[in-house]
Amino acid sequence: MHFGTAQNQYEEELQNTSDEQSKKEAKIQIGLTITLAVFIMISGVIFFHYYEGLTWLDSWYFVVITLTTVGYGDITPQTSLGKFITPIFVILGIGMITSLITGVNKYLIQRRINKFNAKHNTSNNRNKLT
Repeated sequence: MHFGTAQNQYEEELQNTSDEQSKKEAKIQIGLTITLAVFIMISGVIFFHYYEGLTWLDSWYFVVITLTTVGYGDITPQTSLGKFITPIFVILGIGMITSLITGVNKYLIQRRINKFNAKHNTSNNRNKLT
């Protein structure tokens, strides 16, 4: 019986370590994605300001509208380079947003699993029954 308790404690520690590792990985993914998002957005604002001749405000507006795939169509690229870069920019932006949503979901799900495991600790319940 004592061995079973030690084994349950070991399994619980292993599960907690795994849960914490998953939460840490999700936080890292979210942090990296946010950093990438800021970099892509700043790069886009600079690019559209200098190569498309947009004001800083219009460049910001175009970047946000484009990356969120709203695309009102009121501002469009006019140069060949702008028309070439914009689809690449959109693909990167959609990938970035998808990655951010995935990271946040992974973190929230792992947090919920941890709360469930803490509330319904099966190894403790088994010990109480024996």
